[in-house]
Amino acid sequence: MLALLLGAGIFIPASYWLFSRNQFNAFAPSLLAIGLSGLYNDRRRRREVRRHFAASVAPAVVEAVYDDDREILRGGYRDVTILFCDLRGFTRLSYQAPAETLVGFINEFYQELTLACVRNQGMVNKFIGDCILAVFNAPLDDPDHVDHALDTGVAMIATVERLRAQWQARAPGLQVDLGVGIHAGTVFCGLVGSEQKEEYGLIGKEVIVAHELEQWNKPLGTHILVSRQTYERSSKKYPAVDRGEHEVRQYGEFIGVVEIPAGAKNF
Repeated sequence: MLALLLGAGIFIPASYWLFSRNQFNAFAPSLLAIGLSGLYNDRRRRREVRRHFAASVAPAVVEAVYDDDREILRGGYRDVTILFCDLRGFTRLSYQAPAETLVGFINEFYQELTLACVRNQGMVNKFIGDCILAVFNAPLDDPDHVDHALDTGVAMIATVERLRAQWQARAPGLQVDLGVGIHAGTVFCGLVGSEQKEEYGLIGKEVIVAHELEQWNKPLGTHILVSRQTYERSSKKYPAVDRGEHEVRQYGEFIGVVEIPAGAKNF
């Protein structure tokens, strides 16, 4: 609307002035090109922002990012909470069920878990096979990002329990489960890629830590694992079970781990 009002305020008087001096025919094509170019660039930038975020964040976030003229997307270090979740048993199912059934299941999985994330002010950063990477406190500030990530993890477990009951009616014998890993720390956030393809990326070892936390669920027989330092930053509204120290293989460092029991309710 601002672009249209500015266009009307500038180009209409300019057109009248040129017309009154018999110069309109000479300059009209240039004026029209300039005006249309501005409107096109404005719409293109809006589409670009929506392409990056509209499918995975709340509409208010899309508008806030757009209004900030992309500066918020250019990149920088941020303190964020990272959530990885992985649908266990889906690979085994891919050998048993028809492709169209699998596509239906994975689309429902993405849809429902994305909604759980968006409702808690998070952003789904990537779909990786049957895994989801989500981030909290990026690209917009969220002072309660640790608590919101924990809320999302608990909601995701409840969602998969509901989906499992529905899926088993369509695919008897189906056995799927969910593992969630949550870790907070400082990472680089911003647009990465090329002119042909770019995306909002997260870069830093804290991403690896969150991923390994998710993977530790299977040997530990758990559903939600959180680094101890992250849990200490939360409001502790969920009960936690200490799971000792575990080594992050890629860095040779040990971190404390706690479990949020599946089906946990806040106090």
